[in-house]
Amino acid sequence: MHVAKDFAHMGMRLEMVRQNEIAIQPLVIATIEEREVQRRTIGTENVLVLRNIGRGAALFVEIKDVEFAELEGQRYVMKFDTIDYIEPGGDRRAQPNIFRGHEQTASAAYVSHLDPRYAIQSLTLNIVYEDINGQRRESAVKMGKGGIRLLRHGKVS
Repeated sequence: MHVAKDFAHMGMRLEMVRQNEIAIQPLVIATIEEREVQRRTIGTENVLVLRNIGRGAALFVEIKDVEFAELEGQRYVMKFDTIDYIEPGGDRRAQPNIFRGHEQTASAAYVSHLDPRYAIQSLTLNIVYEDINGQRRESAVKMGKGGIRLLRHGKVS
């Protein structure tokens, strides 16, 4: 009798832990959206946006470097700044710094490599972030030719 009761308590405890984790779990995805930008004049352009569709805040959000082209023996790499946080239901624009080899170069056309309407290849963005308990999580989003798709998400060991 005690064994059955212990199993019931253990099951309830595991379910409470699972529900708590769901309540604080962020889930960050990437999209291409038209946003207002200000340069010399105010206008709109397509930009890379990170959106938290989870229930908890995403902290210290970073996109791992993305190699997107090689021309004349030079590799082109997108390097992104860390975003401090994205609240549940919120979003932030991700602005990369583009490097050709070790030199920083202009970054105006980077979105065309991620936008399904223009891309000639698919690229995977690996987005790493933390929940409020400090648990590291990762979302892998495939972008470019063939559309935008969440490949996987979950805890990082």
